[in-house]
Amino acid sequence: MENKTSQTATDDKTNFVFGWCAIEREVIHNSRSLGFWDRDWHISTRLAEIHSEVTGVLDAAKDGNKTSEKIPKSSKCEEKLADAVIRIMDLAAGMNWDVASAIVAKIEYNARR
Repeated sequence: MENKTSQTATDDKTNFVFGWCAIEREVIHNSRSLGFWDRDWHISTRLAEIHSEVTGVLDAAKDGNKTSEKIPKSSKCEEKLADAVIRIMDLAAGMNWDVASAIVAKIEYNARR
């Protein structure tokens, strides 16, 4: 039984990486089509944008985590966390960084701590 559970976990991690990469391609395609990669930028600007979204989560939590106006099935905190992840995906894709595999590796590392 342990072996089957281990295989399922491995399959889940592989599916996560493939799924993440597919969504990441969609994110950067959208970002490029909107011209975000056409202008001069610096990594510090992209990181500040990610930080801004995370700060938005804190602000939303302080305000009672109301329902999102843009995506009504989600809370404002969920929306802002999604924005942060989307910005992370965009940066990672633009820099050719394999964040999905790093997430899986970090989870495995943390489990052994």
